[in-house]
Parts: sequence; structure tokens; C-alpha cells
Amino acid sequence: MHKSVQARVAMLTLLATSVAAQAATVALSNTAPVYDPSVVKTSVYNKTYQESGAVDGDYFGWAVPSKWYNISYCIDAANTDCAVDATQWARVTPPWVSSTSTDKALKFVPQKLASDGTGIQYILPLPFVLNARYRISMRLGTTPGNANAVQVAMMGKTSWDYAAMARTFDIPANKAYVDVEMKGVYTGSAGGAVQADTRTLRLFPRKAGLPIYVDNVKVEIMNADPLNPGSDVSAATSTVPLLMDTKMFGLHVNELGSHNAWPALSQEVLRLWGTDSSYWFAIQPTNDPDPSHWNWSQVDYRVNYFRSHNSSGSIIYTLGQTPAWASSNPNQTGCAYGTGVCAPPTNDADFKAYVKATAQRYLGKIQYYEIWNEPGWAGFFAGSPAKLASMTAVAKQALKEVDPADTYKLRLIGPAVGDIWMDQYLRAGAGVNLDIFNVHQYISPVTIEADVPAGIANAKLMMQAYGLKLPIWNTETGASCGDYGVLCPANYAPSDSVLRGVESRSLAVQWANSVSNVDYFFMEGWGPTWEGLVQRADPGINCANTGPDYCTPYMPLQPMGAGFAKAAAWLKNAKLSSAYKMTTPDIYIFKFTTSLGAKRYLVWTTAASAQTVTAPSTWASKTVTDTAGVVTSLGSYTAAFTLKPNEPLLISP
Repeated sequence: MHKSVQARVAMLTLLATSVAAQAATVALSNTAPVYDPSVVKTSVYNKTYQESGAVDGDYFGWAVPSKWYNISYCIDAANTDCAVDATQWARVTPPWVSSTSTDKALKFVPQKLASDGTGIQYILPLPFVLNARYRISMRLGTTPGNANAVQVAMMGKTSWDYAAMARTFDIPANKAYVDVEMKGVYTGSAGGAVQADTRTLRLFPRKAGLPIYVDNVKVEIMNADPLNPGSDVSAATSTVPLLMDTKMFGLHVNELGSHNAWPALSQEVLRLWGTDSSYWFAIQPTNDPDPSHWNWSQVDYRVNYFRSHNSSGSIIYTLGQTPAWASSNPNQTGCAYGTGVCAPPTNDADFKAYVKATAQRYLGKIQYYEIWNEPGWAGFFAGSPAKLASMTAVAKQALKEVDPADTYKLRLIGPAVGDIWMDQYLRAGAGVNLDIFNVHQYISPVTIEADVPAGIANAKLMMQAYGLKLPIWNTETGASCGDYGVLCPANYAPSDSVLRGVESRSLAVQWANSVSNVDYFFMEGWGPTWEGLVQRADPGINCANTGPDYCTPYMPLQPMGAGFAKAAAWLKNAKLSSAYKMTTPDIYIFKFTTSLGAKRYLVWTTAASAQTVTAPSTWASKTVTDTAGVVTSLGSYTAAFTLKPNEPLLISP
């Protein structure tokens, strides 16, 4: 080839490469996409059951989408299973039309319920999409003159799984049917994990022997904002701009005593849970009514530890874990912290005395009281939702009696439970006694941006269903793989830079979804060594399974801890003006103003590969800072820079 030809080819190649590079550069959007969650995006299922033929269904062999199945987990105290009989259901003429009408509905007749009121389930497998918002409507009827109730839920295949959303609907005795509607985001299982099994719509009848008629079932995906699918649901903290409350930076310090470290994490909240010495059974081990005789030493130690380092910070005390002498079943097995402690107390007076004594002792030191930890799991609480609702009223009254003028603003935080349990708890009247709505939203470092908005949207929708308007707190969270249903890819080994970005991503997304408290579980870490915020003396020791002297001190910050501190430095007391996900590629943009009034932009991508981007000229960008604190100067307002997957950058004018 002639040299001049070679030169021209080289020049054309260089030009093509330059054009390709330019084409690959993404201009960051300055405008949030518009979504309207009242608009239907996709119709998934729409049936009026007019077609002829038998109802599809059997015992456990169900999996075909769009066909109804009958399944029984109805083992009662006598170990008697509920019979599954095809004659229990049929396609019939419903009672709200003429007997000569051709209109049909599905008729289900639950023969027997388990002792806890559950058991029989009618299941419709549907291709639910993870983290999509749904509107589900149907007609529910029963025999005229009889009141009935049906709980409707979206959930995965396993019967024990947390529901994505659940709602109980009453069919009054004076009505043949009710037309009902439920809204929710499909989260699959606890933590929003991807579950490789059938996704379902389920009906849980609440009375045995009475028929349930079902018709006009419609399932629709709504056009909701993927970063905030509950954007249309008002909450007490949902005004814009949103303040990044200092209470967003909370911790559990569960191994205090084997160390006295106070790492530089800018922590503002301490939640007392996961320490045996803070439970009711440890404080009042015997039926001695005099609180001055109780064992307060370890709670005193933890309260004083925190307040000596942060006198203006907040403490959450989690009520619960019943002493044997007060337990309604002191022989209850399966309790996480000892036989009988997960059973509710026999007498409300004993529980009230415990709450009052705790609130009086720590008046001016502990402001927030959480009503039990995760009572939806029998290992923590073996009582019913209705029982905890009555205990919630008792606790609220106790706090009012300690501070009748509300001088110290003692506040009661609700329990963090799955939506099937929460629906029954609020249905029992608990909401009127709550000051704060609570979730425990664990995250995977891989799927923060999907998991968090879905879970918080369902919390908002649940509150809306019961007429509540409360702040939303996340009093227990953690970045995990394999715990609480949170999943990661096989052999997941995140880089230090990804770990440093986890808390900025998590807190920013929760900020945009109106959450005003987040408490990391826990500082010292458990499971994978990268979960902890601080470095153990011996990373090979599993601190969750060893004695009290296992590893000290906990001083150096791990990448996750460094990211926690950096998130606090960037975001604490900031005001969010806008947050959105670009439609393509997967880039997230948060616009906010710092506590000093300076404009900042937090940007990252969850795309599989790095993205070369440019900021809008109106941002007047001068520098980008990564979570390690490395500052890069930009040559111009629109100079290109690189976003690496899951590594946030702070853009400063």
C-alpha cells in the first residue's frame, strides 16, 4: 500500500474512532422524566369468567400463569390438614344477578381455616415484574346476609414469604358484593430479592364455610417513576425540598463492652436492639415491681456511651422480649433469645409498668420507642397482629403518662413487618397509636435502586389504605448478600470503590422516597467481612459466633464505613430539589443544596460498563469528587468524565 493511502486510512480510522467516542458520550439530563402512576402502562390480566368449563386447580402442582389453583397449608393444633376437594369451587351464577343470567363468577368455599385464621389460599400465578407498580381490582361477594372478609396479596411461591402488598377487604352483610382495588409494587420477597419461582396473586379467606365469589379480576402495571414509584402518595415528610435529616445516619453498636470505640462515622442515632442486656427479660428478670431493683446497668452503659459522644443525638429503644415470669407461654419454643421470651405478656399491666419505668428512667435521654422487633417472625413474637395492636395502645398510654405535657416528645415507632402481617395489625386499629411508620429495608449492593423504592412505596400505599400520614423510618438496614432474602450474584466480591458508594446510593434513594431515619445493622458487622463499617482486629473471626472478648479494637474504617462517613459529609442537612433516573442508560441524578447553600449534584450509573458523560452547562461544573475523596478538576463546564458502575461522584460548581 502506498504511504499516502496508508496515511489516509489511518486518518479515517482515527476520525471514525473519534466519532465513535463522541457517540458513546452521554449528556446528563437536566430534566426529570415525567411519570403518571394513575396511567395504565400494561394490562396483565383481565377476566370476567364468562367462559365455560371446570375451574383449573389442584393441590401443590400449580405453576401455569392465568389459571386459578387451590392450595392448603391448613395444619391446625390437632395436626389435621384441611381437605382439598374439587367440589369446593366452581364457575357459577353469582347471587347478585338473576338465576337465569349468563353472567358467571368463580365460587370458592373454604371448608376449614387454621387456628390462626389462615391456611386456605386461592392462587392465581401471574407474570409479575419485579419492582413494577400494580393496580389490582376485582369484585368480591359472599352469601347475602352474611359478612365476610378476604385478604388479597401479591407474593412469591413460598407460603412463608413476605407479601409484596396485602390488603383485607370486608364484604358487609348488607351487600352482595364489593368492588375493591389494591395498589402495590411487586417486590418478590423480603429485601426485594429476585425469586426464581412462580409469582402469584393470592386470596386468603377469613371465614370458613362461607362462599367467596370472585369476578372482574383486573391486573395492570402503572406508569410509575422507577426511582419513586410511590411519588403520588403523600407522607408526613414528602414535601420538596426534602431535608436530609441528621437522623438518616443511625447505627447499631452491638458489641459495645468488648470495645469502647467511637469511629469517625458522623453517627447521629443509636438503636438499641441485638444486645441481650437491653431486653425486657434482662432488665426485669423477676417479678419485682420496684424499678430501682431492676438491672439497668447495661442499658445505662450504652445510653451514656452514646450521649457522651453526641449529646444532641437520638436513641431508639426497642421494646420487647418477655421475661419468663410475665410470659403468656413461658415454655414457648423457637424463640430467638430463649424459651418463652417471644410470647406476649399475660398481663398488659406488666408490659405497661416496664414501658413506663424505662421511659421515666431515660426521660430526656431516649426519645423514641419501637414496639417490638420484627414481630411477624414467631422467633421474635409468637402473638397475633391483634395482640400487638392492643400492646401498642398500652405502650402509647404509658409514654403519655410519663410525659403528659409532651415536653420530651416521646414517640412510638411501629413494628417492621411484612405486609400480610402489617395489614392485619393496622386493621386491628394500631395506626391511631403510632407516631412513626417503620420498615426494615435491607439492600443488596447490586440492586439498591430497585429494592429501596419498591419497599418504601408499599409502606406509603399501606399507610394510605388505612388513612395514615406518618414519617417513614428504616430502623434496621444493612448491605448484605444472602441475609433477609437479599441476593447478589454468585461469588460476589465487590471492589472497595463500590463498597464506598453503597451508603451514598442507599441514603440518597431513601431520601428521595421520604425516609427520614436509617439505622445500619451493625457497626461491627457480621457475615461477609465487608458488611461491617469498621475493621476487626482479626478479619478471620466471625464476631457473631464468638465470646465477648473476640476482637478489639474496632477502630479503622472499612470501605463501607468510609462510604458511610463520606455520605454524611456530602449529604447531612442538605435539601433535595430533584432526583431522577435517566431513561437510558441507567444513570441516577440527585440535585441538592448543602447546609451552607451550595449547589451539588450526586451522579452514578448502575450500567454494567463505565459511562463517559458530560454535565449540563447550567450546572457550571468545576470538579468531581469520588467516595475516596479524590478531586478531579474539569477543564470546562461540559468536559467529559467517567462514571464507573455503582460508584457515585459528587459534582461541584
